[in-house]
Amino acid sequence: MARIMGILVLCLAAIVGCPKPDDGVLSAPLVTAEGAESVPGDLNVDSLRLGDHFDEQTVTLDGIATVFHPETEAIYAVGKLTSVAPPGRLTGRWEHLDSGVRLAEVEETLGSGDLEFWFSVTRPTEGWPLGHYKFYLALNGEDVAGAAFEVAGDSGG
Repeated sequence: MARIMGILVLCLAAIVGCPKPDDGVLSAPLVTAEGAESVPGDLNVDSLRLGDHFDEQTVTLDGIATVFHPETEAIYAVGKLTSVAPPGRLTGRWEHLDSGVRLAEVEETLGSGDLEFWFSVTRPTEGWPLGHYKFYLALNGEDVAGAAFEVAGDSGG
């Protein structure tokens, strides 16, 4: 029961606390995250990486991570798309795989050409439940890329 309550709190906190992503230009080189997978789609996903140190002022992600601590404030998915042809809707979706719960989903309208993106999800009040997660990137409702990650470590704070 405590696990179910924790997951419900996670869902509510993630949905309410998930800021809307902004478009931006990344100044750091982009590299494919370990565990990232590309799925055929209408565009090329040149890179997709996850991390927890993102500077919104300069729109840069420092380092790559696929394992996060339960007290991580926010997790970011950053990437680059090439050959985007409008019209397009880009969706970022965060899921907790162990429970099958969708944590957050945000949709943005795309321009054309080569574009960079970022999405984020914030930490629930009681911390991230331990387990396996995945970020999915979709174009016009069809998944085109994903990156798996996990939350591990001491959940006691």
